Amino acid sequence: METENKLREEHEALLLLLRKNFKELSGYNGVSSTGVGLRMKDGKYTNELCIYVEVEKKLPANQVQRGQMIPSQISNVKIDIVEKKEKTEIVLKIKPEELINAPKIRPLQGGTQITNGILDSNGNIAVGTLGAMIYVPLKKDAFTGLLSNHHVLYANGASNGQSIGQPYSDDAIATNYEGKTMGTELDMAVAKINSDTKFTNDVISIGTLCGIDKAYVKQRVRKYGITSGLTVGQITKVGVWCDEHTCVYTGLEVIRGYPELTPDFPFAQPGDSGSVLVSNEAKVLGLVWAIGKSDNTCYCNDVRRMQQLAGEFKIPTPNISQMTQLLSDAKRLEKYKNELSQSEMGREILTQFVENIEEGIKLVNKHRECMVAWQRVKGPVFISLETDLKEDEPYVIRKEIEGVKLTEMIMRMGEAFVLYGSPQLSAAVKKYTARLLAYARECNTLEDVIKKINEMHYV
Repeated sequence: METENKLREEHEALLLLLRKNFKELSGYNGVSSTGVGLRMKDGKYTNELCIYVEVEKKLPANQVQRGQMIPSQISNVKIDIVEKKEKTEIVLKIKPEELINAPKIRPLQGGTQITNGILDSNGNIAVGTLGAMIYVPLKKDAFTGLLSNHHVLYANGASNGQSIGQPYSDDAIATNYEGKTMGTELDMAVAKINSDTKFTNDVISIGTLCGIDKAYVKQRVRKYGITSGLTVGQITKVGVWCDEHTCVYTGLEVIRGYPELTPDFPFAQPGDSGSVLVSNEAKVLGLVWAIGKSDNTCYCNDVRRMQQLAGEFKIPTPNISQMTQLLSDAKRLEKYKNELSQSEMGREILTQFVENIEEGIKLVNKHRECMVAWQRVKGPVFISLETDLKEDEPYVIRKEIEGVKLTEMIMRMGEAFVLYGSPQLSAAVKKYTARLLAYARECNTLEDVIKKINEMHYV
């Protein structure tokens, strides 16, 4: 399988070639879009990258006017001529009494059911998916908002200030702040999260989001929507309207399946509108908004276009307050604290944790090297607590997340804290790292770890 770096390089090379020849390619009659994509042959995707030119209607060669025949290749790179397809928004419109019996999730997470509760003329409400939390850095009034589609948050004539609920309209979590639409290029909206609503930057079954990135063809992607849940696919087209100096990213196309495509199965379904499209590195690439009327192609806004038209926004890095939310619910932490207090070794470890936790959190949020290491080893995901965990249910330790082993996370962060932490933190890390690694290998739940700690004796 090709490496991610190689795929990125191949994609960028074709994008550069398109930019150099864009004026010519976009000048032919009926051209509506261009971009980089997977080449089609006999109606099926191949594994070959190409430049594509989308036209309003694909004509037989004998009906094309003289001088209007689009070339079949440029600089030995094949050009696919594709016909524009109809798209349909994938908001779910149902009667209020037919609403999915969805859970109320607090702190908020991406991938959960949201609605504004407004009835249309047929007595239906629009239901969609909360994509992610975003930080909007306005000079006068910076805030954290929730991201979804315009046709979800502003459905049925909603306006700015409209209350948004999760999972139902009477469970208010936010108010509409701004919505943006522009043809097939943009369908996004932001609602300002209420001050009393707790949230994380997690997405169900995907984990903690780690920022924003550029999409490329053949990239493995995921989304979590309220109807089809977690699906995995790959990007088959990246739309670009450009010249040598600027690029407008007009949208992404996704087909389910990786590494082999499975176009007979949908990547998204009605109700999944508003889901974020996420990379292997847990970075947001786009926003799901539509599917094809005649096939299972999923259409997404490109996050680069979203930022061009709606302004810069960021995926929030958990601050100290939010990190505490990620660590637990208060009752469970109190239970663990009481259990550790039953032995001398438990009390020692608890004291070290309390004395050093604040510095550790500051390092992974403020210190560049520690921040980078923390995200690369999936630290936020490893330490997060499942929101739907029952009070008496053991907390299962995740031994590996997206190819990163728990032992690797402990070693890498131990090295970072020794290098960049205070003498007190450095000494604590050196003293307990070997023990933590042993627990990571031997124990399956946090309850097992506490039991082992309490069974230890000083010699």
